[in-house]
Amino acid sequence: MELLRYLLTNIVKRPMRTAFIVAAGVMSSVVLVFAFSLGARVTQHIAADTIAKWTGHLWVSTASDFTFKEERSADYAREAKAVHDYLAADPNAATVVPWLLSYCEMQAGTKREFVQIQATDFDLDKPFRDNTELVSGSYPAAGEDFGIIVSKSVADKNALKVGDSVMLFISSAFGARNAMDFVVTGIVNASAPWYESMIGMRAVDYLSMSELSGLSPFYKVYVKDESKIPSMVAALARLAPDFVVKGYHDDKFVQFLLSLGTSNIAMFGSMAMIIFLALLIGINSIILTNIFDRRDEIGTLRALGFSKNTVRNLFFGESLVSLLAGYVIGMGLVAIIGAYFESHVVRPPLLMLQYMFGMTRMGIDFTPMSALIPFLILFLLLFLASYRRIGLEAEKQAVTQMANR
Repeated sequence: MELLRYLLTNIVKRPMRTAFIVAAGVMSSVVLVFAFSLGARVTQHIAADTIAKWTGHLWVSTASDFTFKEERSADYAREAKAVHDYLAADPNAATVVPWLLSYCEMQAGTKREFVQIQATDFDLDKPFRDNTELVSGSYPAAGEDFGIIVSKSVADKNALKVGDSVMLFISSAFGARNAMDFVVTGIVNASAPWYESMIGMRAVDYLSMSELSGLSPFYKVYVKDESKIPSMVAALARLAPDFVVKGYHDDKFVQFLLSLGTSNIAMFGSMAMIIFLALLIGINSIILTNIFDRRDEIGTLRALGFSKNTVRNLFFGESLVSLLAGYVIGMGLVAIIGAYFESHVVRPPLLMLQYMFGMTRMGIDFTPMSALIPFLILFLLLFLASYRRIGLEAEKQAVTQMANR
């Protein structure tokens, strides 16, 4: 306890040197804690966005080279029924939504372009609705046959507004191409580039246009317990061998998306560590200056029987306490930033965040882990850069002083 009081007294005696180390802790803390907190939010956001807007927790789809064969219609119907019955009976399936991804040609006035189709059941698919920003209009409701939502990008490109009609040319499963007028019921914001050429429609409309009614095993599933996804995927794959069943962690593109949070931490974390490594030069200089100025004190401590490790820990502890004080201040600043983001709609200033990470508003997840891990990183860097050198220099001064007594 006396040593701790002695340590704190020495910190207070040298306010300018202490202030530099505190400032180093503040700057490093702000960038590093913010990086981890933003990375946690990006990871959480992308996972929620991906699951809700596209994949669910698992889904059934076709392989990229799959083609329907009319002579196998009975097999497809049997597999579709088996998938439906399994999902209806599985207690882990929270919500089961008919769901298909495809492409078609769209004609708006005299313009034609290929667009992505996401066909779902808007009444069942509450996660999709909750995570999709509706600009105007509404989702196609039950009984509103052949209604669609379009991304704002598609609407702007084709001068579309709610109530307008477009012609969609949708290929049937067996080769024909069916055309139908669809009414725009709503316009939504795309949160990433891969959503921008998107239209959404009711699954029942897509199935009738593609002549897949009764043959469709295509669902996305929201589950109660994610740990059971692998067993559900295996069971569904056995029931529908002609189709592809995946959990959202199994898809390479989804894996890439989920890795973006880690990439974010690595990028901003590297910036913080570069800042701190530069500041370590100044911190080391301050520590060594303290040792030189207090060489008589070091000699006295060693003469009184204090071990070299105790003396080393005393000087290292002074720098660590100052760094910790700065770190806590920096954490407080990040917490204030996080509270501001939560109370105000702040658009991401970087296109990389807004489009690549799919974030339409800034936010951070300030958690115990995002606060603790950055400090452990700074502690490790300080330890590796200073601890051994402090011990060598302190012992050198101690030997010199005791030899002169």
